[in-house]
Amino acid sequence: MELKDWVKAARKRRGWTLAELGEFMGRSKSNVGMWESGTHQPSYAQILSIAAVTGFPLPHEVQLDAQGEVIWTGASHCRDGDVSVTGSAVVILDKYFFKPESPTTAGALRGIHLPNAYAVRMDTGTLAPIVKRDDFLVLRQLGELPPSFGDFCVVSTTDGQVRFAEFVNLQEESWTFANGHAGGPQQTFNVWSASIQQLDIVLATVSKALWRPSEEQKSSNA
Repeated sequence: MELKDWVKAARKRRGWTLAELGEFMGRSKSNVGMWESGTHQPSYAQILSIAAVTGFPLPHEVQLDAQGEVIWTGASHCRDGDVSVTGSAVVILDKYFFKPESPTTAGALRGIHLPNAYAVRMDTGTLAPIVKRDDFLVLRQLGELPPSFGDFCVVSTTDGQVRFAEFVNLQEESWTFANGHAGGPQQTFNVWSASIQQLDIVLATVSKALWRPSEEQKSSNA
């Protein structure tokens, strides 16, 4: 199954339009359309995000019958699950400020199942139209593989700075990022590999509609 056909099958499984899948992914309708036409391909992180928000098996786990219809594999990672919300964040230009979980963020995102992922609610900032106020970022700490070009990341460095940035490329001893904020020309900057303390990749952006408050939060609202 070609990747472009997989994106379309995953979207149709939810009965979503191009714009609706784009909203969950933090991408435009035309961006999703290019994935489905094969003009551009989603990154590995974006493929994980599509599988997470649609509940569709990953491309290598999809099988087709003689008529080209999808045979469900029952992949365990595609079952409904929850990702815990750990707090909220604000981005001012490219600076990322995190606030630990409070009564207004306690809870989880229902139906999202990604191993070792967590969610952060966006209070405000300059990320529109990438993500809107009260949307959630689903993140995961980066493993051994670098991000793909265009992936959004939260980068913490040994000098105490935390930035929200778009990954550009990786050279031998430095990483190149572009400022993740909207408006104005994007500027690139380099970070030495040795100075990166933690790098979390944005797997998906999710609307408030999928947020399920904790029992304590429900009680306080009653």
